[in-house]
This record gives sequence, structure tokens and C-alpha cells, in this order.
Amino acid sequence: MNKLILGVTGALVLAVVILGWQLKVAWKNEATAKAAFFVAEAEHLKTKEAFGLYRSQTQQQVQKLQKSFDTVSMEYRASRAKVDELADKLSKHDFGMLVSRKPGLVERIVNRGTERVRDDLEGLTRRFSDREPQSPH
Repeated sequence: MNKLILGVTGALVLAVVILGWQLKVAWKNEATAKAAFFVAEAEHLKTKEAFGLYRSQTQQQVQKLQKSFDTVSMEYRASRAKVDELADKLSKHDFGMLVSRKPGLVERIVNRGTERVRDDLEGLTRRFSDREPQSPH
């Protein structure tokens, strides 16, 4: 009977040792899993913060572009109104007759108008080239 009790006791001790070892492994795995979770959470927060910064910068760029577009649209409407006004003036005159009667006057008017258009185009080109970065190529 002593051998039986000794055998059962040995089996129980062995079972307790094996169970203790399994608990130790489980705790170690749980600690590793928790550490991995915290690392993943930290990376997630970094990514979320970086995305928020990118989104903010993108929104600012969109606002700047919208403002530039609004300015250009307004300038276009103003220039279109001026073109319409000038076209209306031109439609009221017989330039063929004016050129035949006063060629010097018409030449001076045309030359001044050409200079104004050139100056306006240079000004517009200069303003738009100041807004956009120049390519080194």
C-alpha cells in the first residue's frame, strides 16, 4: 500500500510540477503578447499622428489653391467684362473708313493698344511665375 501511496504522491508531484511549468510558460507568453500589444498601439498612435499632420497640411494646400483659383476667376471675369466692353465699342465704329481717312491716328492707337496688351501679359506672366516654383530644367 505504501508503494501505491508513494506512486500516487509522485504522480501528483509530477502533475503539480508540469502544471507549474505550463503556468510559467503561459505567463511568459501573456507578458510577450502584452508587450507586443503595447508596441503595436504605440506604432498605431504614431501613424495616426502622422496622418493627422499630413491631412492638415493637405487641407491648407487645398485652401491656398482654392484662394488662388478664386483670385484667377475674379480676374478672368473682370478681363472678360473689359473685352466685352471693347468689343461693343468696336462694333459701333467703321474702322475701314477711319483707316482710309486718318491712317496715322489709327496706327498710333493700334501701337498703344499693342503695348498695353504686351505690358498686361508680362504682368500676368510675372505674377503667375512668382506663385509657382521655377523648375531647374
